Amino acid sequence: MKMAMYQLHSLLKSRDAWQVILLWEWNPNKEALHCIEIISDPSEFLEAFKTTSASLSACYLTPAIPFHAFKEKRGVIAYDLKDDPRYEIAQKAGIESGLVIPIFNHSQASCVLEIYKKGALDASNESQLQTLMYWIQLQYEIFFKHLLIEKQLKAQRKVLDSMVDAVYSCDMQGNIQTWSKGCELIYKWTEAEIIGKSIKTFIPDKEKDYFDFLLQNFSQGKPIVHIETNAVNKNGEIFVIHTTYTMERNDKHELIGVAISAHDATCQAREKEAIKKIEEKLKNVVENIQEWVWEVDDQSRIVYSNHLVTNFLGFSIEEVLDKEISSLLLEQKDLEYFKSNKPWENQVIQMRGKNNQVCQLECSAVPFRLDNYSDKMGLRLAARDITERIRLEKMKEEFISMISHELRTPLSAIIAALDLLKSGGIPKENSQEVLDILIKNSHLLKELIDNILIVQTAVPARKIGTT
Repeated sequence: MKMAMYQLHSLLKSRDAWQVILLWEWNPNKEALHCIEIISDPSEFLEAFKTTSASLSACYLTPAIPFHAFKEKRGVIAYDLKDDPRYEIAQKAGIESGLVIPIFNHSQASCVLEIYKKGALDASNESQLQTLMYWIQLQYEIFFKHLLIEKQLKAQRKVLDSMVDAVYSCDMQGNIQTWSKGCELIYKWTEAEIIGKSIKTFIPDKEKDYFDFLLQNFSQGKPIVHIETNAVNKNGEIFVIHTTYTMERNDKHELIGVAISAHDATCQAREKEAIKKIEEKLKNVVENIQEWVWEVDDQSRIVYSNHLVTNFLGFSIEEVLDKEISSLLLEQKDLEYFKSNKPWENQVIQMRGKNNQVCQLECSAVPFRLDNYSDKMGLRLAARDITERIRLEKMKEEFISMISHELRTPLSAIIAALDLLKSGGIPKENSQEVLDILIKNSHLLKELIDNILIVQTAVPARKIGTT
């Protein structure tokens, strides 16, 4: 503001011999104008005029003329200063009249400018004086706009310099125009070193085609969002970077440049690569495991399956994805397991396959969060096909039931024969016949026991459906 006053004083002095400029600023607490700056030519009487104005300001006694101009928000041509407390000292300085101009900042009167020169103003030149006041107001309006823009630019620059991300701009040919502190941290070049150079400077030699790709997109006005590429810093170190290019346009919507933001993604790239390797290992494990691994969402729809679903149910992976689990269940009561959102183990669930075959599955499940943005839960399951095992166990039960009857027959004959031999109820000439019966039934009993052992070995004794 003061700088603008000095520039104005220099201009007015050379043009119309205006000698004194006073700037009054409004103080809302005191409801008075306060003189914050006085500029004048060296003169004993002008110095006295300045001193008087300053003393009035210190007491918050605003002269009537500038106060009136401020309140009315319009300029005043003061042809005489008779009602002004500075009248006598103004006469001694040869000041008889002047211009009082309210200055606006964003449509609000914020201060008042007084300009004086020796001698009286010519009333016949009032239109010229009005034009001069309007011109001064316009100059200050432009000054305030420039001041605001400069303030905004400084604020923006402060924000940009506080960011760890690189923020810079280039023209349509890729020549760098601006460079933030974040750029220095990432690329290592200072602003003085890089301004005017091409963005090709930090593109690795093996990837110079990327520069042609950028220029092509720039010419077409196409933004590029979150592209991952390699970059090279001042020290020759190559690193991974994520970059976004946004097109800049003027008021006529013409392309004038590109705003660019970037951040070092080396660590993320390493983590991403490590996660990818882990995922590949897990995928190999899941694909090679002898269990059907699958997932259902919060609506009990299948959202993932490994290839074992084909062996178990006959469906391909594509056929089973997005299928509601209820369409596969033989007994709808089993649906409660999938709605519980709780872990469970070794539950036997009957499912109907593609060809209507019944498949007995021993399943275990653990809940998992479907995404990071909600509380929706799904189930991750592992299942073994125990259809054949159940069939064998059923056969085993039937066999044992049958064999228990078959065991009694030879065992009863052996016990009866032994009782007769013990009691002496068998004649000596018939004892060999009884011994033959004992041997025959003993062999039969052994054969039956051997068969039981074979069945026992074929079907391990394991309880199904335990939790």
